[in-house]
Amino acid sequence: MSQRITGWRLPLSLPGVYTFFQNLLGGPQPWRDLVKIHIRPEKGMHILDIGCGPAAILDYLPESVHYVGVDLSQEYINAARKQYGPRGEFHCMPAESFQKNGNLSGFDLVMGLGLLHHLDDTQAMHFFSAATNALRSHGRCLTVDPCMVDGQHPLARFLIRMDRGQNVRTAEAYLSLAKPFFNSAVQNIYHDWLRVPYTHHIMECRH
Repeated sequence: MSQRITGWRLPLSLPGVYTFFQNLLGGPQPWRDLVKIHIRPEKGMHILDIGCGPAAILDYLPESVHYVGVDLSQEYINAARKQYGPRGEFHCMPAESFQKNGNLSGFDLVMGLGLLHHLDDTQAMHFFSAATNALRSHGRCLTVDPCMVDGQHPLARFLIRMDRGQNVRTAEAYLSLAKPFFNSAVQNIYHDWLRVPYTHHIMECRH
């Protein structure tokens, strides 16, 4: 699922720079809202975070959850292990590998936070396939990505077009990727989660 990162986008592939810009644009409140409204953690909940980056979401999750983070970047995984240590399990591998790993199954929630817009359609379908295999029968899949919508703020559209991810989609396009794998999907569009105009698409899918 990797992609070549060039030019000015390259510094954002570094864990420290990535985290700095996340905090600069949004601060902690969007993370807290995401956890409260959409992740809804419960004691003993098993969470798989595909494309976890430096696993910054752990700052906002209770220690009672069992967290597993997977990413293609060894730098991100190293940063997550250094920052969070025993609070989670961290693996550097593609989804195609851990789909066949029996230890990476039985999850209550599979997350792709800021992931789909970095993947082409074939890669995104690999993500949803991996999620279905990793989830328990009543589990959920949660995705968060920038989104193109009619009438959105011009600055939001500009910032989204400048994103490292080259596959930002409309809400309908995100939904079409999930439909072959899940029976239901609830979509939410937010325009005010950051300190600047921006449009987030959040989708919760169930079997």
